[in-house]
This record gives sequence, structure tokens and C-alpha cells, in this order.
Amino acid sequence: LLRPFAGDTSWLGYSGGELSINALLREVGFSRPPPTLTEYRVNIVNATLARWKKNGAVAVKFMCAYARPIDFEVVDEAAPTPVYLKALKGAEPLSPGEHKLLEDYLFGAISAAAGAQQLVVQVHTGNSDGPFFNNGNANPALLENALNSRPLRKTSFVLLHGGWPYHALAQAMMDKPN
Repeated sequence: LLRPFAGDTSWLGYSGGELSINALLREVGFSRPPPTLTEYRVNIVNATLARWKKNGAVAVKFMCAYARPIDFEVVDEAAPTPVYLKALKGAEPLSPGEHKLLEDYLFGAISAAAGAQQLVVQVHTGNSDGPFFNNGNANPALLENALNSRPLRKTSFVLLHGGWPYHALAQAMMDKPN
């Protein structure tokens, strides 16, 4: 859900499943991303989470540390809207900064919607599989701005794997009520 234009490929390079954004789009009746970011949030993100909840899901999991740092910032929808529209046109690839802006917004939107559905948000933190995993991407302290933000205070988060080798930072974050 963080990469609306990834098509049938997994941008994470994770072999744990065959789910793609195109498959998620089809599941809610779309053949391509909707024409606006607001419609993507409402018709894809919210509808997908509602369907998952109805089917018994208790949580959503972000594994993005496999591909990028988990330093999500809270972003107003207006900021990434031009990026979404640019990607929708497909004329030129998004820059790394544009991807981050869109993903930062979508992380907040997905997390807030999950919280509204009473779904826990799990975030992969700390060490992972394989010798080429970048542990710095999964430092739980990178999440503090998002966890502290007003829009996400009612969302419950689970920091998977205890954040090792950053376990002391993860432990210090345990006083956060969410």
C-alpha cells in the first residue's frame, strides 16, 4: 500500500508472499490506481483495511525496513498530491525524495486508518534475515516522530523483533501509550 505504482512486483524484494499492489487494487475493484491521492486513501487503503478486518485480521505489518529507513514523518495530504499525480501520469520516474514524501504520507494514512479499524500496526525493527540487510534502516528510534504525532496517538504499534541491536532504544520507547 506504500507504493501505489509498483505494479505486480514487490519493491521490497521480500520472498515471503506474492501480494502486489495490482492484486490489492483488483481485490477492491480497480485495475489501476485511482485518479487522486484522496481516492487512493479512501477507495484502496481504507477499503483494503476494512476488508482485512472483516476477514479476521488483527494487525497490518510494515516490512519496509528491507528497502528503506523507517524514518516516517507525518505529512499533510497536500504535499504528496503532486507526486502522486506525477506518478499516475508515468511520464518520468519519481526521485528518491518524492518516493519518501509519498510513502511518509501513506504510512501515516495507513496507520491512522488501521487504528480506526482497531488493527494493530506492526513495524519490522532491528536485525533481519540475510547478510545484506541494513540494520540502520530498522532502528526503532526512527519511528519516534510518527509515534509521537497527534494523528497516530490512538493507533497501537508493535515494534517487531524488539529492535535488536537497538533494544535499549526500543525499551525506552515502551513508555509511549500507543
